[in-house]
Amino acid sequence: MIGALCSAKPPRSNVSKDERQAIDELKKLKDIVILPADKGKATVILDKEEYMSKVKLMLSDTKTYEMLKKDPTPTYKRQLVGILNRLKRRYEFWSKKTTVHGIPSVKTVRYYGY
Repeated sequence: MIGALCSAKPPRSNVSKDERQAIDELKKLKDIVILPADKGKATVILDKEEYMSKVKLMLSDTKTYEMLKKDPTPTYKRQLVGILNRLKRRYEFWSKKTTVHGIPSVKTVRYYGY
């Protein structure tokens, strides 16, 4: 299985050479932001100032968002691993071969521009 994955070729791009060149040129522009759309598989190009204004407006809603002093994810991961290990010791039906190695990495959303 691993050998097949290592020797597999990536799929052919569905973007032409000209389209790829146009995308690369757009990425170089500093006054726009290129993002995936909220819905569907579309791409959105926005004026950077307008985008930053909308983001700041959204983040200023203290009923929805809260600024954290530090990322709580490592604490939650440690607690979860502890709970899983206690469950493993408590219940005999859990296989002796079962090992709790940890929880997969989680990428925390960060916003530095505000």
